[in-house]
Amino acid sequence: TSQITQIATGTLTAFANSKTFSGTDNEYPNEFNTANSGDLELFEALGIIDAKMIVNGNLVHGFGGNLYIYGSERFFAINVKNLSREACIALATNDWGVGSDYFKGLEINAGQMPVVAQDCIYSSDSAGIIEDDVLACVDNDTVALPLSPSVAAQGCTCISNTCVMELAYQY
Repeated sequence: TSQITQIATGTLTAFANSKTFSGTDNEYPNEFNTANSGDLELFEALGIIDAKMIVNGNLVHGFGGNLYIYGSERFFAINVKNLSREACIALATNDWGVGSDYFKGLEINAGQMPVVAQDCIYSSDSAGIIEDDVLACVDNDTVALPLSPSVAAQGCTCISNTCVMELAYQY
């Protein structure tokens, strides 16, 4: 969790003056993304990620799976893949900045399993402003964060090391 906390606070701090994340994205072209080697190098140069987290050109988290930082305009997300169920629950019950002006939501097993999120706010529109996204909510209900272990266990229903967790932030 300390790596992910470092990434979240480091990203918010590094871009504090511009309040925009344009130029950072790894899965979405023309935005910033650590899947792109240039963006990965930028995040390392800014001190947001540690060189030891880069393995064969990929950003890897402490549980051994891939980690992506992506975003555009005023929005960014940290996507943590290949988590065990236990690691997923441990991360999902963490306080990632709940109550801050910047933290916007937590999504577990995006596109795979039940999803939980703060205030059902998640996706970014073309201007980079986070808007409502029903896919980020379980039956359009909001779930209080940080998650309780029992709620996290309901969301982290993956087998082996297939859990995915994503944190969303916005200036």
